[in-house]
Amino acid sequence: MFYIAKKNNLLIGIKMAEIENAQGGERDIRNPDGRREVEKSVTYRNRFELAIKVMYGEFFGLPLMQLYARTVEDCEIEELANAIELLESFHGFCAKKVADALREIYYKGLIMTASFGREDSPVLYVFLPYWTFQSKKKFSGKDRKFTPQEKRVMMMQISEILLETEPDEITPYNEGIRAWWTWWND
Repeated sequence: MFYIAKKNNLLIGIKMAEIENAQGGERDIRNPDGRREVEKSVTYRNRFELAIKVMYGEFFGLPLMQLYARTVEDCEIEELANAIELLESFHGFCAKKVADALREIYYKGLIMTASFGREDSPVLYVFLPYWTFQSKKKFSGKDRKFTPQEKRVMMMQISEILLETEPDEITPYNEGIRAWWTWWND
């Protein structure tokens, strides 16, 4: 087991889940000096599940782990959406709605990559494709760059879909959009 944190006599370990829906465990151990510590293990099926469980430790029986972190920008959208759903709800944030919106945006070919994290509260970054071959939607003809007009339309469509998830902020971010759900607007 690889330990990623030690906090208040609690060792946090991680291991890859060998079976679907495997749960982490907990056991008492003794230090060489005789003090009791609790070892908790966190199981996960992919890097997104691990990231979510580390960032939102308090939802998985762990200490609060990371208030400011996010996953690497990635095109494995279905895996990311499944990991987001692990959170269920967090103040005004409904994980199922956000995961479904992310899938919808992706399967409509509006984004190339996405990143999810925590900036105190849940945050989602989605990034537009530059070229037609980078989109999930298949375009006929030769591969080409998206025009500025096409990108504006994509941004509007993404915003409309994400607004249904009721973020507290939705703003342009580089070549994409940032949506953020705050905890203090309950």
